[in-house]
Amino acid sequence: MAILETKINNEGVEIAPDVLEFICYNIKNNIRELEGVMVSLLAQSTLNRRDIDIELAKEVIRNFVSAINKEITVEFIQMLVAEHFDLPVERLQQETRKRNVVIARQLSMYLAKNLTNKSLKNIGEQFGGRDHSTVIYSCKAVQDMMDTDIIFKDTVSEIEKKIKMSLNDG
Repeated sequence: MAILETKINNEGVEIAPDVLEFICYNIKNNIRELEGVMVSLLAQSTLNRRDIDIELAKEVIRNFVSAINKEITVEFIQMLVAEHFDLPVERLQQETRKRNVVIARQLSMYLAKNLTNKSLKNIGEQFGGRDHSTVIYSCKAVQDMMDTDIIFKDTVSEIEKKIKMSLNDG
């Protein structure tokens, strides 16, 4: 709260205490985010000739929070990979040795390990309760396939790009 008050005093702007409180309550992660919200709030207020009130603060914070909360999940990776291989997501979690399902499952584990901060144990659990050693094996298998099969490597790159791009367009 003190940081925000100092910031607005430096800007020569008046913001009601309830609006400041609302901002502090909703942005708890770090000072940079707090400053980002303040800059956006001031810009929106100036551009749209609006008073800085709770409504404007809600709009600005809604945009900020949705950008902050976009995190790649194992479920999202499973969904995109299953879609690419034209499989139902549940197939990635079932016991089967059908080659196309095994490759899709291994690729999903590989991407989950590389694009999320989940533990190997946690990733394995999301694939039908598999062991962390299965995740390690899957990652190695995918890496080996990428090293020997250029088409597979392109497929992996394409899916990875889709996953990362989806974060930017909400």
